[in-house]
Amino acid sequence: MTLVVGLVVSSVGFCGPVSAENFVALKPNAGLGCDSPVYQADNYYHQFQYAPGLSAQGQNAADHARNNVVSPTDMDAPLNGSDVIVRDDDYTNVCGYNWWDPEDIGDTTIGLYTCEQRTTAGACDSAIIRLEETWGAQTTGDMRRSLACHEVGHSVGLQHRAENLPNGHGCMPAIINGRQNWSTHDRVHVNFAY
Repeated sequence: MTLVVGLVVSSVGFCGPVSAENFVALKPNAGLGCDSPVYQADNYYHQFQYAPGLSAQGQNAADHARNNVVSPTDMDAPLNGSDVIVRDDDYTNVCGYNWWDPEDIGDTTIGLYTCEQRTTAGACDSAIIRLEETWGAQTTGDMRRSLACHEVGHSVGLQHRAENLPNGHGCMPAIINGRQNWSTHDRVHVNFAY
């Protein structure tokens, strides 16, 4: 079984901060909700809100992403706002994806980022991160933190990276790999943008 996350698959190159292929530009006319691509965040102050009922495993994973992935960059990630709402549930059909099922042997989705509202400049002003709760309860803390790292990466503008990159590709490949941090390359782009 292959576990799939996120929305956008892109090629990856080794570029400077201005033109990284896995970091997106502003998109003033792109879709929202289930049709949203990965967007840049609207600013460096990336406020999180945990939806009522967020499981302890989901909160632990999101806390790790806020405190150990985003905060060491030039961004701030307090838990007091609504830029990014984190929720988990036993999803079956959100945005038409085939969500994780322990009986399913095919490709399944375990996490999803959607931009719900954007600025006129084309940055995401409000996003939702969905984490598959049943998968989260049956996997390791490392894998849950890797998934949260990945989806939070999308919320700041990072797209998927190739799994076969040499050392240091972090948590952004399309398949969750257990890594719990962004690569140095990705952190450079986040710091440059914000």
